[in-house]
Amino acid sequence: MKNHPFFLSMLLSTVLFAVCFALYVVTVFAPMAVLPHFHLPNIALLCLLTLLLHRLLSPEGGAPWLATTLLAAISFGLLPLCAGLVTADLAWRLTLAGGGVMGAMLFLFRAAMDRLDSSPASPLAIPATAAVLFLCAQVFSSIWL
Repeated sequence: MKNHPFFLSMLLSTVLFAVCFALYVVTVFAPMAVLPHFHLPNIALLCLLTLLLHRLLSPEGGAPWLATTLLAAISFGLLPLCAGLVTADLAWRLTLAGGGVMGAMLFLFRAAMDRLDSSPASPLAIPATAAVLFLCAQVFSSIWL
C-alpha cells in the first residue's frame, strides 16, 4: 500500500479531513472561537505536512504529478465545503489554490529530496526542507482567497 501511486493523495485527504473535522468540532463547541482561515500559507502547510508524511512512510514511493494535483484540488474544494467551513464561492477558489499549491509544493519538495538523496544528509534534513519551504510560502500570506 505504501508504494501505491495514489498513496500521497490518500494521505492528503486524510490530513485535510482531520483538520476539517477538528475545525468543525471547534465551531460546534466554541462558536465564537477565532479559527485560522484557508489562505495560501495554511494550504502550503497542509501540503507540506502531507509530503513529509509521505516521504517518511514511503521513501521510495512515487506519485504522479498531474493526478496528485487534480486530486488535491478536488480534496481542497470538497472537504471544507462538506464540513461547512467555507461557502460555495470560496470552495471554487480554494479548489484552484489547493491544486496549484500542491502542484508547486510537490515539484519543489521532490526536487529537494532528489538533491538530498544524491549525497549523505542528516535525518533532520527532510523536516528542515519542509520547514524552509513553509517559510518561503509565507511570502503569500497577504494574498487572501
